Amino acid sequence: MNRSGTRVSFLAGTLVNDGAERQLVYMLRALKDAPVACRVLCFTEGEELEPEIRALGVPVEHVGVGHSRPARLGAIIGSLGRRPVDIVQSAHFHTNLYAAVAARLTGAVSIGAIRNDVRSEVSDTGLLGRGQVLLPQLLIANSRVGRDRAIDYGRSADRVHLVENAVDLRRFVPLPHPTIHGGDRTLRLLLVGRLVPQTRVDRFLRMVASAAQQLPGWTIEGRIAGDGPLRGELEALARTILPPSLS
Repeated sequence: MNRSGTRVSFLAGTLVNDGAERQLVYMLRALKDAPVACRVLCFTEGEELEPEIRALGVPVEHVGVGHSRPARLGAIIGSLGRRPVDIVQSAHFHTNLYAAVAARLTGAVSIGAIRNDVRSEVSDTGLLGRGQVLLPQLLIANSRVGRDRAIDYGRSADRVHLVENAVDLRRFVPLPHPTIHGGDRTLRLLLVGRLVPQTRVDRFLRMVASAAQQLPGWTIEGRIAGDGPLRGELEALARTILPPSLS
């Protein structure tokens, strides 16, 4: 890694193998050969993606001092004081405030993250949620809806940038489907996720219903692994639009 040029400290709440954390890995990989020196400050330690990040040559430092916000903020500021950076970039919405305050106190630029639709996060956390949107100097949203709603909350459009999620296609190499080539005309569809509006499980159900209509002679198996507040509503939708054999 070229360690000259811009110095960036990413701040992450966790390094589990999940969506926002995987996007962080993609960002670090994209910056690997750029004139950018990266490191990651994280509230947790020893989680799944930490070895992968270290393998990129990116240091990972644990700053999760208990569950005290002031203690965690102090650890972040202490780390940035020992090794100053130009940019503090949050990888999660709930770490935006830490990044904003720590950057301001250490002379860095803060970049916050919007990983959802903004409205749900703000409603869950009230004033803290508004601070997560308003205090970082810049915001990066992964959806147009998130960007638009950040602007609705008072952010200038030129301070909110859209960077859509990346997908590493090398992780999804299609293999010959034994049920198709073996003569068993079965299509198995699986959705794994929370049953909340952002997951758009309704679209998955409509896709299953469409497959059942467009593939006569095929057996369609649709499954959902997850739970959440929309379970009853989605079960009702499934009974309405899916054939009896699928609902």
